[in-house]
Amino acid sequence: MKKIKIKDSDYLYAGARIRALENGIVGAERLSLMAHAKDETDLERMLEDAGVSGEEGYDIGIDARLSEAFDFVKSTSGSDVFDVLRYKYDAHNLKSAIKSYLRGSNAGHLFVSLGTVDPSGIEVMVKERDFSAFPKEMAEAAVEALDDYAKQGDPQKIDTLLDKACYQAILRGLSDYEFPFLSDMISVKIDLTNILTTVRLLRMKSNYVNSAFLSENLIEGGKISCDRLVSIFKKDEEELFRFLSSGEYYSLAQYGAGCPLSILERACDDEYMRFVCDNTKYVSYGACILAAYLTAREYEAMNLRILLASKRAALPAEKITERLRMSYV
Repeated sequence: MKKIKIKDSDYLYAGARIRALENGIVGAERLSLMAHAKDETDLERMLEDAGVSGEEGYDIGIDARLSEAFDFVKSTSGSDVFDVLRYKYDAHNLKSAIKSYLRGSNAGHLFVSLGTVDPSGIEVMVKERDFSAFPKEMAEAAVEALDDYAKQGDPQKIDTLLDKACYQAILRGLSDYEFPFLSDMISVKIDLTNILTTVRLLRMKSNYVNSAFLSENLIEGGKISCDRLVSIFKKDEEELFRFLSSGEYYSLAQYGAGCPLSILERACDDEYMRFVCDNTKYVSYGACILAAYLTAREYEAMNLRILLASKRAALPAEKITERLRMSYV
């Protein structure tokens, strides 16, 4: 089957619209000011000034702002290709629904309205074991997760199965298109996810958490082969950072073995944003601008949630700033 070519020349108008909208993103300077807000009430005032509605709660307002970005890109581009960036929210909702079903609780408060599947019907889908609304990879993984839990009783396997299925669905969705930048974005995201998984499991290494367990949790489709990471796992964490020091993710090597996981997670998030910025910030037109805009809005949402949670916990400004991720603007 012939791939659908995403032609940059088809996105002249959409790209220009997006460039104008980028001015409305809460960027690094404004995030810093928000981190220094006196308290939660002061932060909420600043969120309102930035256009985040608190009518139904600021967490919902942040989600609504991100949902608008996805809807705008789809309507402006007229393409379904950007839907693959929503699959992670489908996976989140499906995991939440399955776990709540197994606990006998309601999952409504856990759902986000950012995926491709309306979350209002997902709990019924789980009860009826009908996941046909989801990409086939996630549908099959959901059934497998329920069956596996019935046999093994391990809730972690639900996450493993659906996270891997999510990326499989993304890669299959992209296989219908010729869109190198978006494919590279996903490959980088997979690599960074696998690097973090390898570090976490190296620190949990035991008879149970072994190379076979790591292999089961790694995601195919990145630029770093899963076999390479499994080989490194058989050695130690220092070997991983030595490997990173001579590759595409050399900036992560500075953190070194034993680095607090929270710091490494932030570094990986920043590395992903850096990749997006380096490849799109100075591009005049093209479909990559739309993909970058969605990532920029996702990071805006992530940072605003960090600010809200931190102010609610009464953390000092310097601690909040340490938690913030790199901004597109």
